[in-house]
Amino acid sequence: MSQLLLHQYNQVFSVPRQDKIVRWQTTFFNEAAPQEHAQLTNITISVEAMERAIREIKPNAAAVPAILAKCSKALAQPLCILWRCSMDRGVVPVALKKATEVEVVSGVPQESVLDPLLYLVHMTDIGVGVSDSLLTSFEDDTTVSLPTTSAEEVSCLQQDVDAVYATSNMQFNEEKFELLRHGHNQEIKEIMLHTEGGQGITPQPHFKCLGVQLSEDCSIQYHIVEAVKKARTFTSREPETLLTLWRAPVQPLLD
Repeated sequence: MSQLLLHQYNQVFSVPRQDKIVRWQTTFFNEAAPQEHAQLTNITISVEAMERAIREIKPNAAAVPAILAKCSKALAQPLCILWRCSMDRGVVPVALKKATEVEVVSGVPQESVLDPLLYLVHMTDIGVGVSDSLLTSFEDDTTVSLPTTSAEEVSCLQQDVDAVYATSNMQFNEEKFELLRHGHNQEIKEIMLHTEGGQGITPQPHFKCLGVQLSEDCSIQYHIVEAVKKARTFTSREPETLLTLWRAPVQPLLD
């Protein structure tokens, strides 16, 4: 098996340069390759450690059959050789790669450590520039609210909305902006609020806040009516189906 694995390896990797690995995307090692490498002589792994690691694999692991644990002694030696060769011989030729490396234009790689860290930094500082309004955030939903009795106070609300743009230094999805107004002062309600791009924010009769539809009269009656409508669509189903669907789509709506 060791010879078979080494033969397969030699078909992929290039001629080795001892104790060095090139960190440059080149097809093969040669004299013209960039001299940017790292010394790997202090990185060692023993056959016993490899065998112990194979035995510790869970028997029911989907990606690793239980037979590997039984063959740990036979596999440890060739796996150590392959690991050492991979350190000495460098990178897989570009022509044999299944994926190509591309430059990240925007965003960060999914499931990376950087992703949640940047998100936490963004959410922590998103309300730094807001002075008069109340800013609340939950996950990717952010709300800016302010009691207003005059046009000047509406202007303060607009300034705080603009401050969210300036602090975060990013563009938001203007199509998802929602405006809910409560009160009887029609003069104030006629004042238009705008996004950073100058697009007017259209007032809505209902606003979804943490899964609950809040109406402009500060009641949840509309949410109750809509929940009842969705729940009634299940009344014509058989009892067995109702019992199956109860916990998933029905109970959350009623709650």
